[in-house]
Amino acid sequence: MLAELTALHDRVPLPMNRETMQTWLDPQADDAAGLVDLVRAGAHDDVAEGWTIDAVGTAVGNVRNDSPELIQPVGSLF
Repeated sequence: MLAELTALHDRVPLPMNRETMQTWLDPQADDAAGLVDLVRAGAHDDVAEGWTIDAVGTAVGNVRNDSPELIQPVGSLF
């Protein structure tokens, strides 16, 4: 799964478990490098095994767009 994610974009999404996400979002955290290491270490296929990867329309790339239709699948990624 992670290999497929890296094929999508240079800013690849990293799957993380709830504990890692809570640590990542903690406003008191002040060790940026440590947080990045934590997320990288926790990026395992088992966290993302339930994900579905679908192609979406180009409208998703515009920050002015905000609607449920943005996540509707429109074809194939691979």
